[in-house]
Amino acid sequence: MNGSHSLVAKYLPVPVSLDTRGMDWALPVFADPPSPSLAGKRVLIVSADGPELPEIDVPLEYLRARGAEVQLAGQNWIFEHRDPPGYIVLAQWLADNVCVKADLALKDVVNVADYDALFIPGGAWNPDMLRTDGDALRIVREARAHGVLIVSLCHGPQVLISAAKREPDGPVVFPRGTEITGVESIHVDLDNAGFVVHHDQPTVYDAASRLLTARGPNDLGPLCEAMGRLLSQPANA
Repeated sequence: MNGSHSLVAKYLPVPVSLDTRGMDWALPVFADPPSPSLAGKRVLIVSADGPELPEIDVPLEYLRARGAEVQLAGQNWIFEHRDPPGYIVLAQWLADNVCVKADLALKDVVNVADYDALFIPGGAWNPDMLRTDGDALRIVREARAHGVLIVSLCHGPQVLISAAKREPDGPVVFPRGTEITGVESIHVDLDNAGFVVHHDQPTVYDAASRLLTARGPNDLGPLCEAMGRLLSQPANA
């Protein structure tokens, strides 16, 4: 019996002139850090396949340029079944021709309290896979329980919805009324999950939940700067 890959023969190849990378997002320009202001801080980025390229690259470079230690955790199966193992495929809209090597598998993140921040990038594919990944949801819940700063943007907050909703017998992860933002297409989902959704602010910070969110790639500049400020403060400030 033929597999689904055989269906390709029925259709036209994508023309070279059709640029599947989508919008060419303007990258933020940051002032040179006067000192390693985030030295000693540890940040965990969690991602499945398909995060938007700038949503991984810009925060990663911003944090490392300021002295933070950043680790990238990928889904367990990419270490067990992918050849070569451990590579996360990055997206530019529909294009998927670049990748990055993850530092560890999600299952190997055992001491979430050792991190100062948890970063969840967006992208249309990435959150859809993370929100059904038991280890990803465990990491979000443990980060929340330990007061770790949680940062996300674009479609990334979909993972927060699932982390809050898939624990019926446990404590509330993000209480109703937690303030948030994200890409416009998930505002209804966030509202239905009990969040207070802001439509007109590039970043939103809910101090009670230590949750920092942004609308999309155009807001990477203010998001990174807000993350840097929050990481520079004591957790209870």
